[in-house]
Amino acid sequence: MHRSGLPGDHDALVQTLAAMLASGSTKALPTREIEAAVALLQAETPRPALSRIWALVHLDGALIDCSASTAARFGLSGPGDKIDGVAERLAKARGDAELLAVTDLAGRSLILQATRTADKRSWQLQDVSSPVAPEFRAAITTLWSLTPTEAVIAETLLQGKIPEQIAADTGRAVGTVRQIIKALLAKMQVHSQAQAVARMAVVALACEKLSQTSADLPQRHRRSHADATDSPLVYWRYGETGGRPVLFFHGALFGIVGRPEVAAEARMFGLDVIAPERPGYGATSLPRGADPIALSVDRARAILDIEKITRVQIMAHDVGSVYAFAFARANPDRVSGLICAPATPPMMGWSQTADMPPLHRVSAFAAQQAPAVMEVLVKLGLKRIEREGVMAIPRLIFADSDHDRTAMLRPDAFPIVENLYLSAVEQRASGFLQDMLVTNLNWSSWLPQITCPVALLHGRESRTVSEHALRTTCAALADATLTIIPDAGHTLPITHPTHALRQALVSPVRL
Repeated sequence: MHRSGLPGDHDALVQTLAAMLASGSTKALPTREIEAAVALLQAETPRPALSRIWALVHLDGALIDCSASTAARFGLSGPGDKIDGVAERLAKARGDAELLAVTDLAGRSLILQATRTADKRSWQLQDVSSPVAPEFRAAITTLWSLTPTEAVIAETLLQGKIPEQIAADTGRAVGTVRQIIKALLAKMQVHSQAQAVARMAVVALACEKLSQTSADLPQRHRRSHADATDSPLVYWRYGETGGRPVLFFHGALFGIVGRPEVAAEARMFGLDVIAPERPGYGATSLPRGADPIALSVDRARAILDIEKITRVQIMAHDVGSVYAFAFARANPDRVSGLICAPATPPMMGWSQTADMPPLHRVSAFAAQQAPAVMEVLVKLGLKRIEREGVMAIPRLIFADSDHDRTAMLRPDAFPIVENLYLSAVEQRASGFLQDMLVTNLNWSSWLPQITCPVALLHGRESRTVSEHALRTTCAALADATLTIIPDAGHTLPITHPTHALRQALVSPVRL
């Protein structure tokens, strides 16, 4: 088994273990009709807490989702509503990106950038009229040789103000403001304010990207700490400073900050995310024989104490679910709610694997019955990745799951795959290996002890997690909901990255 050789060594070992299971295999669970998932924002009005305008709409302009401030400024009550004028403009769009001029309930003008999503089934709308980057004024001054006064007036035009408002704000006569605007249009070589705003919007977008600093990115923290790991506390913090606090337990597959957009998305939803690095990953060691769950819970509590945060919502990806439930069980007074997306249930019996692909049943068997074999499997997998490159990871992890394998092979998933590889090789996959064992534990006895609201998210296309087991888990909890997302799989954090963040806004919390 330990011979080094071709990738076939890994496959041969898997097939050998599969043969061991053949005689004891159980019948697959019967297929059941599952009701379509109810939209997370159905009958929910987002709280007007954020200034950033963001929305996702269907091709006909009907709302799918939006930020809190978007709902407030345009009077949107939920999915299906429309922003006046958007549908008509999008119907005439010829490309995949457009600039739209809209008016909010207060009569203020905004410029929205509309970008067609990769699947061509919807549009993302984003405000470019919000406060612009500091570099913007210098950029337009240089581009069009503007005077300082003209640059100020240009910026106020981009923010949607009319001459009367500008005059009131600057203490100038309306006629003077109109003369400045006329000179400004001449320098920009355009014939209308709309043309000027459209040109400046492009500059504003470019400046926004150029102005991103470390403050806009997830921040990595190290704090001294004495425990069995002999490692400092390492954690990431990102999102809206002072927003709703969220404690995030990363899984084995999707990492802490694998997606570059995660900080901006958390900020958009007003969440202040604290994400501890679990033992066995990154720079945090996992001593042999130590309990990774107890260590993770203690270290997460220590991080919250350092940050002076007394109460949080918990969010988790895949096997991070186990750690999230363990924290809620050990610290009930510090947890207002729990969200798992995708959720991983306790392994309550071998029949739970009946509807999984053969290779995943092999992994479950090895984790439960032969940990040493599981270790060999993981090490062989690492060698294969070293030979074939990081994109071998989707083929190894989701060999029998077409939907999830395809999702992990998407170009936008590459940072996640790369992050997974780097976090694994730093400690020769000790954290990943331990998680393969943890994911097969039966921790169902904890469920009656969890009293906070729990939201479980699951992709209908997943072939690696039993939906029946999730329904059983949900029924055993005092206050829980299970949402089945029809077009998602276990790669939900890749294909539906904001679902968990939205859930944090709409989920009930224990006060």
